[in-house]
Amino acid sequence: MYQVVLIFHIVNVVLMAAPYYNLVVVSERSKFGPAHVQVDRYFEQIVRGILFRCYFIQWSVLLLGLLLVGLHNNWSFQSLLTQWQLLIKEAAWVAIMVVHNLVYFGIQPRIEALLRGLQGESIPPEITSRVTTLRIRRKQGAAACFFFVLVAVIMGVQISRPLGPGTTVALTLLALLFAWRAYRSGVQYGWV
Repeated sequence: MYQVVLIFHIVNVVLMAAPYYNLVVVSERSKFGPAHVQVDRYFEQIVRGILFRCYFIQWSVLLLGLLLVGLHNNWSFQSLLTQWQLLIKEAAWVAIMVVHNLVYFGIQPRIEALLRGLQGESIPPEITSRVTTLRIRRKQGAAACFFFVLVAVIMGVQISRPLGPGTTVALTLLALLFAWRAYRSGVQYGWV
């Protein structure tokens, strides 16, 4: 049973790659330049859908993770408070939820409200400026979520076989650099 739950947990973690792909998408969108209003509305509709789906994935990851802890520890959940890898993984999940809520309930509705009332084919410069500022904040949120997902993965693989603190710190720093690079450039060739 443990292995089956672990597979579902890992699949859900893979689905949490959305922040990475959001960084890629918004980097590609910025290269497109000024677009027809309908293109931007369509783009925002896609982003809103991805953000909504992320809630189900995040809660699935949490519930499956708790199930894994219970199965692994004979239904004792003490390790959630004593194993430092799990504590950091839990903190990463909370951070993802906080950032996600800020984007979903704060930034995304403001972008959509700015685009909703527009007439014509192009976005006026004053609206473009406000939308761009909000999109930059949303992109920063995606980069933060991506980093926290990477941290959760780094901690998750250490549950049964911990790495040394130096290796953990080095991997976390690499995750931070990768998230920063994905934020800055969209990482055109996957890892490169």
